Amino acid sequence: MTDAYKVLLSSQSINKTMSQILIQEKKRLAFEEICPRASRLIHRTPKTTQTRFVLNHGVTDFMDCRKCMVGEAWGNSDDYLEKCAKCINYSGIAGRILERTMRQRMDIAERFTNHWNKVHSA
Repeated sequence: MTDAYKVLLSSQSINKTMSQILIQEKKRLAFEEICPRASRLIHRTPKTTQTRFVLNHGVTDFMDCRKCMVGEAWGNSDDYLEKCAKCINYSGIAGRILERTMRQRMDIAERFTNHWNKVHSA
């Protein structure tokens, strides 16, 4: 194999790697895109023990596995109960998310977003 051919192969693999990185970056969703109703509540609701809210675009109930932030991300479904142990864990955490400080809420949302993008994003 000539040196010129090695350089060509090397540059093709670099371009492929850069393309993969760009594609991966485009696929990253924000928390607001994954579960918009829950996101609005988490950002705007003062600390409370209330878990059920009726909004213009539907019901969010942090204690209902289909209507909590994880259920919303799964299309208002509880399919994750059979498919993803980490989502089950986040669903349990989300049940009492509004009792936490804003900083704790943002941390949970960020960790869930990272998990969603790593495991479930198309």
